[in-house]
Amino acid sequence: IGSLGGFASWQALDCGSKRALVADLPSGERVACVHLTWTGPPAGGPRRGLEQLQEVLDAAPDLVGGDFNALPAWPESQLMRASRYIPAGAPGATCNVNQWLQRLDEVWVRGHALSAVDLPTIEPNTALPGPLCPSDHLPVEVTVEVASIRTRAELFSGQLF
Repeated sequence: IGSLGGFASWQALDCGSKRALVADLPSGERVACVHLTWTGPPAGGPRRGLEQLQEVLDAAPDLVGGDFNALPAWPESQLMRASRYIPAGAPGATCNVNQWLQRLDEVWVRGHALSAVDLPTIEPNTALPGPLCPSDHLPVEVTVEVASIRTRAELFSGQLF
């Protein structure tokens, strides 16, 4: 999580094999960055990423971003929508693992619309990591100006992720 405003406090949540960072901005907004475990397409079995995500949502962040390792129609994304979060971001794939274009990386915000920087176009054979990106996923960046859910005053303006 990057912020122009700095952090008032932060805590690392132990969510199993992956970790999540939950940070409170000086303004009172709470943001979280996640990297959920990949469990593959839904097949009716347990989904470790879903359990990890619920643990993060229990911390009541206003914004959650990162590598969800889940497609938009999968249970992790359904949980975000059911918890009243809105996806932010330009359409497009964020990774191409095994030449399969996928959108696994998201920024979700509760109750506010966000605008996002357009993603670079990747193809199934775009080298990731490579000259375009040092990771196997593209970075997702949004610019945020929100009114606090907690105090209803304009509190934060900056870039996250």
